[in-house]
Order: sequence, then C-alpha cells, then structure tokens
Amino acid sequence: MSTLVIHEDEAEVVRLAFYRYTHERLSMLQLGDWLTHLNLPHPANGKPHHMSMTGRMLRNETYAGVLWQHRWEQGKERPRTDWVRTGVPASVPRALFEAAQPRPDENARFASATPGISTCSRGWCGTLAVVP
Repeated sequence: MSTLVIHEDEAEVVRLAFYRYTHERLSMLQLGDWLTHLNLPHPANGKPHHMSMTGRMLRNETYAGVLWQHRWEQGKERPRTDWVRTGVPASVPRALFEAAQPRPDENARFASATPGISTCSRGWCGTLAVVP
C-alpha cells in the first residue's frame, strides 16, 4: 500500500497557485505562464505549463484531501457510484479549493454571452480568447 506524502515546498507553490487563481483572478493561461516563469518543471514531461494541466490541477480534489480511487478503468471514467473516497493529507485548504471550482463555469458563461469570445479558440478549449 502506498501513501501520499506532501512535499512542503511544492505544496506552497500549489497553494499560491490556487490563491492567485481565486483572489487575483488569474486565468488558467496566466497561471500556466506564471508556473513556467518560475522554472517549475511540468509534472509529466518538463515542458511549459499549459492550461489543460493547470485546469486539471485546480479541479484535482486530492489537493483538498480527497483521493477518489477506482475512478478510471482502461482509460474510461467509471460510474461515480463505483468510486471509493479516501482521505489523504490536504495541501490546499478546502475553502480555497472550493473557491476555485466555479471559475471555469463562470468563464464559459461569460464567453457564451459575449459576442466575439470563444471558449475553444486555437484549440485551447476552456479558455477565453477573442476571435477575429
């Protein structure tokens, strides 16, 4: 059985990322640029941080102390009733995690209600970009 261990120096950056996203209202693109500017390696491949990675980080409940086991099977998400909730050490306060959750939906509503704004411009789905 493996356990999750919080690396405090990395957790501090994650907390700051959540804070900047929720309180300073950085976009996912700006947040990814900030993480890249800090010369933090991308967890998967060391490349620059992109919005898809920052979006996954902001939605990953493990940072708030909940790991969902048995969620995926052969690359497909299983029914939620099959998931097993496991408590793990939290690196982000629950309130800060919860504050980040409505932002992507807010962005999508804004984009759909604003002429000339697309949520899938240049293949970057989920971000706001002005469409010429």
